[in-house]
Amino acid sequence: MIPEMELDQYLTSIQNLVKREDIVALREMSNKLIERAAITEDKNLVNLSLICYALSKLMKKPHIAESKKWQTFKTELNKDLEKEIEKPIEKTDISQLLKEVLDDLATFDKTMGNYMMDIVDNARIKQGSRLYALGLSMGQAAQMTGTSKPAIQSYIGSTKIHERHFTSSKTVKDRYRNAKEALE
Repeated sequence: MIPEMELDQYLTSIQNLVKREDIVALREMSNKLIERAAITEDKNLVNLSLICYALSKLMKKPHIAESKKWQTFKTELNKDLEKEIEKPIEKTDISQLLKEVLDDLATFDKTMGNYMMDIVDNARIKQGSRLYALGLSMGQAAQMTGTSKPAIQSYIGSTKIHERHFTSSKTVKDRYRNAKEALE
């Protein structure tokens, strides 16, 4: 488990990136979080990654980014994150907060979106495929992201994710070094 204090730092970073509407930095943070989650198998890191990914995708959509509903949603999200960050660590239930934020993102996307599948489901599939590409089994990736193996398989089959540089074989020594760096 990742310490609550570290999770609070991630929440603060997300909050700042949302305020600045920094889409690129949110995507980068999403990728870093999922890579760390692959090593630590921490569900909170997975959910933080999903949140970052979903927020970045929402901000990219002009009909959402320019709407008053988005501004209201963003303000409420920041208030909720701020309340959680300010709570004493022993009274914090970060797992529950992250689930609620994901639910809120999915609900918001359904009311504003143009697609059948919501942004959170897409994030689960995308990041599940990333976990798989990072070396987790298909079952582990699906379980950690809350999606299905067939959904990940379908996504991987229609992408070139297996050809990316981070999917190449690594020596045991390289894997150890990467794990050690991630845990520091």
